[in-house]
Amino acid sequence: MTVRPKKPKAVAAAKRPPRAPAWRKFDPRLYDSPDGHMADFGFGILKASSQGVSNSAFGYVRSKLRQEEGPLTAATFGRDVAANAFIVSPGCPDLLAKAEVFWPLVDSDVWKPDQHLAVAITLWFPGVVFQHRAVRAASEFAQARLADARGLCVQLVAHSPARISHGGDFHVHLVASARVAGADGVGVFARDLLGHGGQTLLHSEWQNFLADLPPSVRP
Repeated sequence: MTVRPKKPKAVAAAKRPPRAPAWRKFDPRLYDSPDGHMADFGFGILKASSQGVSNSAFGYVRSKLRQEEGPLTAATFGRDVAANAFIVSPGCPDLLAKAEVFWPLVDSDVWKPDQHLAVAITLWFPGVVFQHRAVRAASEFAQARLADARGLCVQLVAHSPARISHGGDFHVHLVASARVAGADGVGVFARDLLGHGGQTLLHSEWQNFLADLPPSVRP
């Protein structure tokens, strides 16, 4: 009788953080997901340089708007851009309350290559039926938790991949300044978001915010 060799037992693979879907591309400009990937919630830190390449907050925002020139407030809803808004903090002076003025200021006040410029948050809404509800939820969250609570200014850009026949989910980018906006320009850094656990903290705030929304306006 022929004895067949026993197959080695499969070794259980070590648990790994869940991977983002293939269409949720990694952006090399960001220090991405320091606390690991989280379902439908992207988080990255934009610094003045990454891997030896210089970055700018203004350039990052412009890329999300699919815009090559002109004022950010005049960006048209072309390609996959479905919404664009600049959300200001209560302490932001009127002179800085325009995206095309604020983001160049952020870039001009840099004194070291690894300086934090912005926090880039992406909120995905798989299978969303009412896109306007998703934009509203993201906008109200940005106003309440980033602008009002932390004093940060935020660029909101919504993308609808279906507009360009892409299979990705509808999502909203929130690009928040890394520093508080005030009468003297940009000041102290948002340490609670930039430090260890900042991604987890904001993710929890987003989940709680969604849970508190009335069903009639929930995305």
